[in-house]
Amino acid sequence: MLTFFRRSLCTVPKVIYTHRSGRMVKEKAAKAAVAKAKGGGALILKTPKGTRDYHPKQMVIREKVLGIITDTFKRHGAQTIDTPVFELRDVLMGKYGEEGGKLVFDLADQGGELCSLRYDLTVPFARYVAQNNIKNIKRYHIAKVYRRDQPVMTKGRYREFYQCDFDIAGEYDLMVPEAECLRVVDEIMNQLDLGEFEIRINHRLLLEGMFSICGIKDADFKTLRRN
Repeated sequence: MLTFFRRSLCTVPKVIYTHRSGRMVKEKAAKAAVAKAKGGGALILKTPKGTRDYHPKQMVIREKVLGIITDTFKRHGAQTIDTPVFELRDVLMGKYGEEGGKLVFDLADQGGELCSLRYDLTVPFARYVAQNNIKNIKRYHIAKVYRRDQPVMTKGRYREFYQCDFDIAGEYDLMVPEAECLRVVDEIMNQLDLGEFEIRINHRLLLEGMFSICGIKDADFKTLRRN
């Protein structure tokens, strides 16, 4: 979509025109200017809650970090893919459920398809594998994801952020993919030279095994897992 800007020395805010919706955007800008004039307040320029800008010096550091991560993924034979930033809502909700759905950004209905911004890169990858009938794949994907969280910026919570995914999907020797994933994390952390670190394994089957040994019934598992 073609976009251009018109700048003015008057007090009306900058107007953004598009070849499809120029009139609508112009009218909204005019209404906003009138509202600001009545309220006597100045237009505050800031990023939306849970997002941030990256300045040139920060981008240099980030590009170096992502370069190290990407090179490590490639060294282990992974190939990259790209998927849409939004997916069909039914596809996303198939994993997240009602609780996860509260953190998903829903988009306005466009042509009868209910869509949402991706919450992570895992569900789009699973959809990609199933849709293309892929039997074995080692892939990496570095991209932005979106979560409708209530972020506390001082604690590092964001609504828009990058994820760096490395996945091995398919049939392989037992525990070999898991061991390689841990190896990848170890190599990346050592190259980043951040000091001592600890890798914690988060695996649902480990938790299920512990509950089973303790004699906890399957019916009670979901309740205990949430708590």
